[in-house]
Amino acid sequence: QQSSADATPVDFRRFLQSELVRRCKQNPRYSQRAFSQFLNVENSWLSKVLRGERIPSAASVERLGLRLGLTPNQIETYKRATRS
Repeated sequence: QQSSADATPVDFRRFLQSELVRRCKQNPRYSQRAFSQFLNVENSWLSKVLRGERIPSAASVERLGLRLGLTPNQIETYKRATRS
């Protein structure tokens, strides 16, 4: 079974969405608030990112990517996509 990190969605927002869905499927009580706490970000910021109302900076992509266990290559791909 592939993890969502292996799937490499087109943009970081979609990766975060798929990671949240994956975690919720593993634990039905898991929430966006729990995800934001795990990532050490404000829930409101994460909510805006997930809705596409805010684009995370390259530094945020790197910090969150490391927290989520992405490889340096995956992080760089997302950072490049974020700049486009």
